Amino acid sequence: MICATRSRQQLDDLLAKLYAFPEHVAGAGANFHAIAYACQRGAGHLEEVFVDILAGRIPRFRDPVRSGIGFIYVDVNSIMDMKIAC
Repeated sequence: MICATRSRQQLDDLLAKLYAFPEHVAGAGANFHAIAYACQRGAGHLEEVFVDILAGRIPRFRDPVRSGIGFIYVDVNSIMDMKIAC
């Protein structure tokens, strides 16, 4: 029971972080796209990009209409610039 409680708390903490992202506004001016689109365009593997998002290294927003990982929007240009700098 303790493991289930701890797991639930960790999930709740993660979801709270995700829902704390500012909302994405269409036409915000940057090259913001869903995380899956960014990964398909060379941003990297989802798990690597996701870690950078949680660490605050990648600008991110959330789509208030969608749910799941697909509601995370990232600036593709920022990710590509970050990869080039490394």
